[in-house]
Amino acid sequence: KPGDEVLITDQEHTSGRAGWYMKAQRFGTTVREVKLPVPPQSAAQLADVVTSAIGPRTKMISFSGIVSGLGFLMPSREICDYARSKGILTLVDGAHMHGQVPVRISDLHCDFFAGSPHKWMFAPAGCGVLYVREDVQDRLWPSIVTGNWDKRKLGAARFMQVGTNNRAIFEGMLAGLEFHNHIGSDRVFGRIHELAKTVYTKAAEVPYLKILSPADDSMWGGLVSFEITKDPAPLWPKLREKKVWTTGGKRMRMSTHVHTRPEDIDVFFEILRETLG
Repeated sequence: KPGDEVLITDQEHTSGRAGWYMKAQRFGTTVREVKLPVPPQSAAQLADVVTSAIGPRTKMISFSGIVSGLGFLMPSREICDYARSKGILTLVDGAHMHGQVPVRISDLHCDFFAGSPHKWMFAPAGCGVLYVREDVQDRLWPSIVTGNWDKRKLGAARFMQVGTNNRAIFEGMLAGLEFHNHIGSDRVFGRIHELAKTVYTKAAEVPYLKILSPADDSMWGGLVSFEITKDPAPLWPKLREKKVWTTGGKRMRMSTHVHTRPEDIDVFFEILRETLG
């Protein structure tokens, strides 16, 4: 309602913050951002930073389960449990969770969860996951509606009443899920995490890289981030020449997917040293 506050962090993805700011402009709600420590020292520190920022008008906390730009895991359950004890709703942006880390949505204790399995689970672009805790389903208004949008007995399925669906997207998502489950979440995580630890170790050996990921590797999965502290301009054309694709910029996030090879990581750091010394 007008005057109600949504608490987010300063590390949210553009898509994770834009909806709240649009709602603020349209309906008079407010958005307040909490500054996260980079790198964080512990999960407990992150939980405390978020929960201690709760104010008298806070009605919702919206945060990433895995911070998109930096890759560290947020203590979702601790934040959600504390918020619920205060009567505050929680939404976890789980865009990077499915396929990267083993997770059961119900174990997070959040009220809402939004997932993007096209990132780590080989699902096609355009598909997604919405979870709404049963106790709060009546409090959510669907944004796209057709017949049966208000049929409560459908439960969460009423949020899927959007007209004609693209069957290919569903089939592609199920195929990605089947592939992932065939390998096994624990085996997938074991590989991508081991590769990410290799990235962290190699980055720590480069004097002009400032590591932004936590030192505690239990706080990240397959994402390691760092900042280049010297001019990176010579790096980009050489990377393109070797077909290593980046978005540019001094801050970089390396994503070690299940298909990433150790030699792929080696190539990047070889080019880094060749061009920047």
